[in-house]
Amino acid sequence: MPHRDEPRLTQFITFHEADALPVNVRDAWNDELKHLSDQKRMMEENRRILRLLDVGRGKCFLRQPRVASVVEDVILRSHGISYELHAWAVMPNHVHILVTLMEGRILGEAIKVLKGVAAREANVLLERSGTFWFRDYYDRYMRDEDHFSQTHQYIDYNPVKAGLCQEPEDWPFGSARFGDQH
Repeated sequence: MPHRDEPRLTQFITFHEADALPVNVRDAWNDELKHLSDQKRMMEENRRILRLLDVGRGKCFLRQPRVASVVEDVILRSHGISYELHAWAVMPNHVHILVTLMEGRILGEAIKVLKGVAAREANVLLERSGTFWFRDYYDRYMRDEDHFSQTHQYIDYNPVKAGLCQEPEDWPFGSARFGDQH
């Protein structure tokens, strides 16, 4: 499905490490879900992706605090330039952000720059080269305040749901640790 790209649109974005979701799993899902309409298939696939990412497949470079910190810093540096940042969580193999695109910015370009800078900095830190992120990303625009609140809560509680901490504010690489200040 195409990405929605409008100025001042608030969106939930998820992107993941290149090896976090094996191609054969996605291919199996495509076969399994081909009978559904495009919209229902996309929704079910995205639900499955989010669930599978929390299992922590792949190399999970972001599990290393130094790497997670670098990625979080890149996310924070883009606040006020490409987007207004409302919430974020850097998980072991994926990232969630809730953002409102700045006027004159294009979502695809903003995410491309964010992922590119984060990948370069993470690869330098890891003393490696090569693909860091999966080429695409998932986005969902916020329909209303309730949807925004639910999504914000999902991001904050994702580390708890994945068994990484007891309370959202305990996760060192997310907005929940700042309470209402973020």
